[in-house]
Amino acid sequence: MMHQSVARYHSLGRHLGRLAGLLALAALGPACYSKSGHTYMAPAGPGGAGVLFSDGFVAASGTPLSSDAQWSETPAASNATLTITYTPPTYYRRIVETSRPASAAAIDTVAAGFPAEALTFQVDFRPSTAASADADLAMIQIVDTAGTPNVLAQAVYDASTGKVTFSIGVTSFPAVSLTAGSFQTIRFVVDSGFGGTWMVGTASEATAAFGSHATHLRLAATFPSGAAASPAFDFTNVVVTNP
Repeated sequence: MMHQSVARYHSLGRHLGRLAGLLALAALGPACYSKSGHTYMAPAGPGGAGVLFSDGFVAASGTPLSSDAQWSETPAASNATLTITYTPPTYYRRIVETSRPASAAAIDTVAAGFPAEALTFQVDFRPSTAASADADLAMIQIVDTAGTPNVLAQAVYDASTGKVTFSIGVTSFPAVSLTAGSFQTIRFVVDSGFGGTWMVGTASEATAAFGSHATHLRLAATFPSGAAASPAFDFTNVVVTNP
């Protein structure tokens, strides 16, 4: 009897251990199911240690978000759309005009903004392959309020030149060429002494005093009057970290 009891105990222990392992795997993230019945995991959101905000524009089900409470589209888009879509392997937010002139913007809904401390703002940005005969602009902006924002620093891409111009406060810097049709990582880094640096990939492009501010991140685009075909502007992999 003793041997049978011990055997049953060990068998029960193995089953409980297996159950605990399955529960631990389930807790890692929601499973999605294909038509064949095989399971797969939805793409993980961007980020890691020190992340204050992140958005990869994908739902837990592995589909593009139908709405995104992390952003407020203010002011309301005029003759433009801000859609969230998926072109394998990337989910992204796209701004495109429907008629000229047009404008659209989305600002994070972090209630008090990001604190005045060392921060890194990261956005992967892609202008479509269509250039423009007009000065169609896409903007990644660091602003001081979600109300009527004062722009503290910004990267402005001009589709008519294929170049992005950086500014920090009232200081502007020479334009830098970007490759249309490809996502490129643009970062704004605030150091512990409240200096600011704009980067494209790993290259530092512009550095100046930034100051101590609570901040928000704003993605925007404008399309002036004209008849030229306009590009689409895509944004993804948005991450704000400390440091």
